[in-house]
Amino acid sequence: MPITANEALVASIVPIHLTEPCPDSESIEGATPVAEATRLEPMLGQVLAYGGQHRDEFGTYGLIRHAGDDASVFVAFTTDVDQHREALDEIVTLPDELIVCQAALSDDVARALYASLVSELMPVQAASVGLGMHGVEVNLWPGQEALADKLAQRYGDAVTVTICPDQASCTSQLLEPALPGAVIGSTSPACSGSSVGVRQEVGPGTDVKRMARLTAGRRAETHRLAQQRDDGCAATAERAV
Repeated sequence: MPITANEALVASIVPIHLTEPCPDSESIEGATPVAEATRLEPMLGQVLAYGGQHRDEFGTYGLIRHAGDDASVFVAFTTDVDQHREALDEIVTLPDELIVCQAALSDDVARALYASLVSELMPVQAASVGLGMHGVEVNLWPGQEALADKLAQRYGDAVTVTICPDQASCTSQLLEPALPGAVIGSTSPACSGSSVGVRQEVGPGTDVKRMARLTAGRRAETHRLAQQRDDGCAATAERAV
């Protein structure tokens, strides 16, 4: 699905503070091992199919890395987390490997907010705006503390804001953001929703704000690749039903 601004959806957002947020992956280098990703991939299709039946509440899904080679499937909903957990326990093949948690925004609303903030903030105020497992992620240029406070007050936990200590650190590995359903360390991009990105490297004398503008100009290609990924996800979900 193309990511576009939707003023009505953005206007509907109220500040939210999560009580049952999704846990982060442990700090483990490298991608999820192929065997583990393959073992859990059917469950990704199952939770995606279920989420599609509850679109107003479905936020995101993916893999969370644990110690060693272990991983779990996570799926997030904006409301009725307990009810969705009970329902999915009866559906998925490995219920003990499933984490059901709370999302700040549904997928449609998150995409609309992402598009709105990209248009509003980039490239002058923000180095990057992305979609992650915790909602919209905004990386601001140095000196934007007042804007960070404003975003936190307006959107609560729906937006995660960081401020770069300096311009070089902001863009040392400038990435076009991951899209909804990003699977942490995934080795299977077609139906696990792995990140689609454009990487830039910063060297001496780099005009970092010009780099941000160039990266923003590649967004159409990123969205095209994301659409291919979503098509693969849909095919997997159909097989899982």
